[in-house]
Amino acid sequence: MLLLLSLAAMTSAASATYQAHQDLRRRMQPYVWVNSRFNWFSELKNEQMDPVLELGYTEDTWNLIGSNPIENVAFSELDPDQQAAASSLGYTEDKWDCETNHYTGYDWSELEEYGLDKHWEALGWSKCSWDRGCEAPATAAMEWQELDGSQQKAMEEVCYFQESWDGVSLVEWIWDDDVGTP
Repeated sequence: MLLLLSLAAMTSAASATYQAHQDLRRRMQPYVWVNSRFNWFSELKNEQMDPVLELGYTEDTWNLIGSNPIENVAFSELDPDQQAAASSLGYTEDKWDCETNHYTGYDWSELEEYGLDKHWEALGWSKCSWDRGCEAPATAAMEWQELDGSQQKAMEEVCYFQESWDGVSLVEWIWDDDVGTP
């Protein structure tokens, strides 16, 4: 009887882990990511290490998306060596600006020019708050689950998903070793 209860508990835990993994994959589905970005620092290939270091990453800042100051810089503002390093990792300007920078390196007029301001406006941002002339909206300090559905959708449009928005370390993500993705 005890063996059956233990087996049931293990099955339930495995089912919960599988469900959490499926939820993460579903949330990331709309994106086509740079392959190496979600590998743990310790799992990077030798040829990836030089560009990662050129971009100023450490193990801690690589594993915690959004923690390296370079991620606040638009691709066009990176110096030529940094652009080359990012490109060697598979980034284009579009991929860097969305996936890594989330367009935070743009000024408000650039957001307007590219039609991206509406996504940030959904969270209460304005030209004044974006340019730091006014207080940031309350949503800036909210966790993903505190955002309403339309706000989450707006952030998905600028390449955020729950783990990246909440600042969850890569080492805490649930990974599918069979396909090498979260």
